[in-house]
Amino acid sequence: EEAREGRPAPQQQRMPRLHTAPTPLLDWLVVGGGPCGIMAVGLLLERQAAQQTDCRLIGWVDRDRFSSVGRLGDRYASVPANTRNDQLVAAFESIPAFEFEERQAVRGEEALIRQPRSETSLLGYSVDALRDASDAMRASGKLRVCWERACVAELTFGEDRVWEALVELDDDESDTRELRAKRVILATGATPKEPSPTLRAKLDEAGIRVIDHDDLVAPDRCAQFGAANPPKDALPSALGIVGGAHSGMLAAMNVLGEPVIGGDGDNDDDGAQHPPPPHPGVRRVVVYDRKPAPRFAEERDGWIKYDGTGLKGAVADWTRRALGPRPTDTGASSSTSKSAASPGGGDPRLQWVQVPDDRPKTDEERLFPVYLQEHERRLVARFRQDGIGAVAFTVGFEKRKGHGGLRECAYQRWPVDLHLVKKHNVRNGRLAPGLHGVGLGFPEHWIDYDGDIEPRVGFVLHFRDHLKRAIDGALWEPDLRDMPFPMD
Repeated sequence: EEAREGRPAPQQQRMPRLHTAPTPLLDWLVVGGGPCGIMAVGLLLERQAAQQTDCRLIGWVDRDRFSSVGRLGDRYASVPANTRNDQLVAAFESIPAFEFEERQAVRGEEALIRQPRSETSLLGYSVDALRDASDAMRASGKLRVCWERACVAELTFGEDRVWEALVELDDDESDTRELRAKRVILATGATPKEPSPTLRAKLDEAGIRVIDHDDLVAPDRCAQFGAANPPKDALPSALGIVGGAHSGMLAAMNVLGEPVIGGDGDNDDDGAQHPPPPHPGVRRVVVYDRKPAPRFAEERDGWIKYDGTGLKGAVADWTRRALGPRPTDTGASSSTSKSAASPGGGDPRLQWVQVPDDRPKTDEERLFPVYLQEHERRLVARFRQDGIGAVAFTVGFEKRKGHGGLRECAYQRWPVDLHLVKKHNVRNGRLAPGLHGVGLGFPEHWIDYDGDIEPRVGFVLHFRDHLKRAIDGALWEPDLRDMPFPMD
């Protein structure tokens, strides 16, 4: 019958459910305990306080432990931030539920609030502040549901016009609970983009090893190469890095250490001694990017150009010293790419190579794998030409596979494909009525004052404003329980 009406047939097999005492209908359910989930819960508690109500109708669940603060705390605490301390502090101070100043006072000199405001610091300071905020909100007694190690496996909008979440506890499919909420915010995070299976196969055939993004970007993990790892996993003499934004240049900085200006790599042109490089076996790092030169954030009158994609702080300073004067195209060693090192100074171990943007661009090209395969073939050919022994891809993040374990998401009878790149509303994160996504997995896009479009992420004031738009957008929708099915 469903097929005759033109509707997709519902799935016939569903996991066994353990029915327990029903929980009250929540106003909000936030999925994810990382930075974006923490800020979402903070704003919802602020709104709840403004309404002067004692109703605890906010639920919060995370697949991991709340103390981990998501992937940020697990992987990136040792990474230099790409956001100034004053912007981070302003965002934390703007959410009363965080109890930011009180909890920072306990940390003393190791608190984010005590770091120089106009500089950047390690992300570990922000992780501590976010962990404190999470602790404060969970201890406040103002959340109706607060479950860690709880995986939302199914999320459906059903006949009773509310979102129903099937939650597995402790990764046990036999121990499940049901939550019901009028509105849901997905803050399920993102993971580094990886090369496609076909590109991996070409790299394997060429004998070029792929290094995990986090193993080079996180300084504490990068330091393990050649130490805790077996010798066969040591970094090669020629290392390639695809992507020259913050993560790519940070990876190069972690590998090369202090820039060596001129000379033979032991002394600079002033005769100053340098500390030994972290990985002396690496003689050359080549950064491949579509741009002819690195892009730095630019301070403007009241705003920052390339705030989300430009280099800042310690990584920007290192890049300027390592590449010397802003590199220009100095000719190409092949007909399809341009090489840019710093002829007037800079570290001779670091090279910037501009590669053409010959990826599929039109819908017609994307339909035929031959276009993508040709792009990958040229890229691998360039690696081989440059003698690259291993390569890391630092080309941004993509939605977390499975969204933290979410296997099924459907609005009424229609599946919601959370992995489509342009599925969400880039201004308020809307995925479906009453369902919004925020954070790295569902980034905001904004138009700057020059008319350029740029994705914006990060736990700063503009993200707080984006979250408020998502919350307001969900509230402005009519009561979903009164909405008829579109196909009825």
